[in-house]
Amino acid sequence: RLSETVYTADYDTLRDTAWKETKSFRASKDESLIPMQFPGPLDTWAGGEQKEIVMPVTMIGRATLTINFLDSHESAPPMISITVGEDEIGRFRVSRGSGKGGKHWRETGIRSQISVAIPPGRHGADDTLIVIKTLEGSWAAIQDVTLERQVPHWLANAVFAGIAILALLWAWWITSRKLWKQYVVNTVLILGSVLVTLFVLELALRNFFPQQEFISSFRPVYIADDEVGFILKPNVKAKLGKDTNRLGMRDYDRYSVKKPKGVFRILVLGDSFTYSLTSMENSYPKYLERMLSGGDVPIEVMNSGVPNYGTDEEYHYLKKYGLRLQPDLVLLAFYVGNDITDNYIHPGYTAVDGVLVSREKASKMTKKEVSWEKRKNLILNKFHLYRLLYLRNYSKFFEKLDREGVQTRKRIDIKRGACITHLNGSVKMDQSKYSGIMLDAWKNTKDYIARVAELTKQSGAKLAIVIIPDAIQQDTKEAIKLRGLYDGKYEWDQPQRSLMEYGKELGVDMYDPLADMMKKSNMERLFYCKDTHFNEKGNRIFAETVAQWIVEKGMLPPGSRISR
Repeated sequence: RLSETVYTADYDTLRDTAWKETKSFRASKDESLIPMQFPGPLDTWAGGEQKEIVMPVTMIGRATLTINFLDSHESAPPMISITVGEDEIGRFRVSRGSGKGGKHWRETGIRSQISVAIPPGRHGADDTLIVIKTLEGSWAAIQDVTLERQVPHWLANAVFAGIAILALLWAWWITSRKLWKQYVVNTVLILGSVLVTLFVLELALRNFFPQQEFISSFRPVYIADDEVGFILKPNVKAKLGKDTNRLGMRDYDRYSVKKPKGVFRILVLGDSFTYSLTSMENSYPKYLERMLSGGDVPIEVMNSGVPNYGTDEEYHYLKKYGLRLQPDLVLLAFYVGNDITDNYIHPGYTAVDGVLVSREKASKMTKKEVSWEKRKNLILNKFHLYRLLYLRNYSKFFEKLDREGVQTRKRIDIKRGACITHLNGSVKMDQSKYSGIMLDAWKNTKDYIARVAELTKQSGAKLAIVIIPDAIQQDTKEAIKLRGLYDGKYEWDQPQRSLMEYGKELGVDMYDPLADMMKKSNMERLFYCKDTHFNEKGNRIFAETVAQWIVEKGMLPPGSRISR
């Protein structure tokens, strides 16, 4: 059997527009994305009508189609039909779910699954259309759609029968000639030599030429860490260019742990803004590296940004992993939208099977549930020799993944309706109005910034903090209009003012680039539509302002320069 995830639901890019004034969503094999929320006729927000998802797939022989659901409506989950080609394979009722909102699906949703066997006569040899349709009921949240191609039973039985007959004939032959001892010794020697050779090759690859592990995921892949909470899994090849190098960074693999002589090294700490939704080359750390390079002193800018990090995880990461890289300058990027609230509890998350799970949920998981999560990983993919043999002929496949990333990013950067979906108002008010939780989060934030400052000082490195603005703070027509609607309720620049005051108190260089970015933006959008992260232009302009500030503050050694 060969199991393949053919379509993955993407909550971030499709949740608001997929079903607007349409009954049918036609998926594309080039992008492999389908809407996560699949509405039914009871959902008036989606038009109160039957909806369908059409997915072209390449099918050969017998197969099993599986739809994995994250959650569904608590009392009226949908009845769906599955059609392959022109034939309806069956109708199924999705199991009842929790009925909770989208932000809860991945962690606390009630998961379910529908699997159906597809006979070989129900489809063609080339591309076949699979259609899933909601016939009645309300919504379900899809995780992914997988296709398991199966070897025909008669072929499998014939192969096993042939092997058994050959084995019996071989046993009869060596028995009749009394050659058992000779053949057993030779067989053991051959098998032993093969195993030793494979072991030596695996050992050499692991230590000297580690191979990337391909994981069919649109999201970052994490591993648990006792001190930090979670880190990115090293040496991963993933979709949308979310690869990691051998150091567990979304960065080039050319950097060594030991800093080369004469190199000025900048280590960037941050969250998903630093990790970036753009391609790796268009993330602001890589823009920054190109802008600062070109002088007599080589400059490296290493991107250690990890989605869902707060200043707490960044401090522990710096302590355990960052300082061993011998940075000359530590650049801490602070996002005003959620970094304060992210610092409320540490550690808040751990990782199970590459996915972030709250510590509270992980502590309640049974041994059976944890072992099931671990069994999902393919055993063969753990061996570097297998990765080498499996991936060496897949250059075209990875080129296809890169093209998918380009098309998907273009799609999410198209303006469609209101682009700003988050005000993050809880942090944009006078601190006298903060709730108890917000006051504790701000106290923890100041504490972790102070600890980062002390840690870098002890290491001999320089610390600089740059503040990443929120989408509502940019000078687009939409943002200006939206701020006007809440005039008097929020103090939009409050996070920046509080951080700058605290930076001055600590004696740490801190920079708020918002005003400089707006001068360069010409009122154009710097964030992806319906997302909180920088688009390519936002990354570039942020890097330009930060590079100029670094130069003006004299943080670079003599002989370096900024290039434009």
